[in-house]
Amino acid sequence: MSRPGTADTREATLVASLQHEDYFGVKEMASLRDLFNARVHLGNSGLRHLSMSPYIFGTRQGCDIIDLEQTLPLLQQALNITGHIVYRGGMVLFLSRQMQCWYLMVVVVVVVVVVVVVVVVLVVVVVAVIAVVVKVILLLLLVVVVAVVVVMIVVMVLVIVVTVVVVAITVVVQYHL
Repeated sequence: MSRPGTADTREATLVASLQHEDYFGVKEMASLRDLFNARVHLGNSGLRHLSMSPYIFGTRQGCDIIDLEQTLPLLQQALNITGHIVYRGGMVLFLSRQMQCWYLMVVVVVVVVVVVVVVVVLVVVVVAVIAVVVKVILLLLLVVVVAVVVVMIVVMVLVIVVTVVVVAITVVVQYHL
């Protein structure tokens, strides 16, 4: 059994994280309403890449309206993959040609880092709690064993006392007869 903090434990945690569809809880980070309120659905006006066509809900006043129902699961998948990369010590570089998007990149990086830190802290807390529980169980087991030994000694002393009393009564009764 590996101890917390060892390479085996870290590797087991990394493997376990891949077994979960949403290990970092990114599905609770944003909803359709959050994306809508953040005006994510408003795309750019003018030229767009042909590969964007399936994700365009429509156009209004020359501005593309992005289909958020398709965007949300893909955003969650991208955040999950980014979280796994960072969780394993990898680095992610966000690039943009638009200066006004820098704050969005900072927000994504901060969110991913916070999620990874929260998961690591939770893993450490769970391991610490398990260690404390094991110690408490072992201590209780020791107390039970000591109590059983004390009870056995008390019973043996009582048996000896009863035996001495019976022998004494027998001697007294035989002496009077």
